[in-house]
Amino acid sequence: MNPEFDYSKLNEKIIRTFLTRTAFCEAFGVSTSNLSLKMNNKHYFTQPQIAKACSLLKIPQSQVGKYFFTTKIKKS
Repeated sequence: MNPEFDYSKLNEKIIRTFLTRTAFCEAFGVSTSNLSLKMNNKHYFTQPQIAKACSLLKIPQSQVGKYFFTTKIKKS
C-alpha cells in the first residue's frame, strides 16, 4: 500500500506565494487537473517536479519533507 501524503502546508504555501493554484500551475508547467491529482495522492510528484516547486516557492532544502513527505494520519 502506497503512503498518502498531507499536502496542506504545500497548498498554503502555493496560495501565499502565487495567490491561486492556477497561477502556480502556469509557472510550474502542469495543468490544474494534474496538480489536483498530485495533491489528492492520485499521482506522485517526481523528483524534478519537487525541485522545481521548491525553487518557485522558495522552499529551503531543509524543509522539503515538511511540504512533500508528511504522511496523512489515518483516522480509525
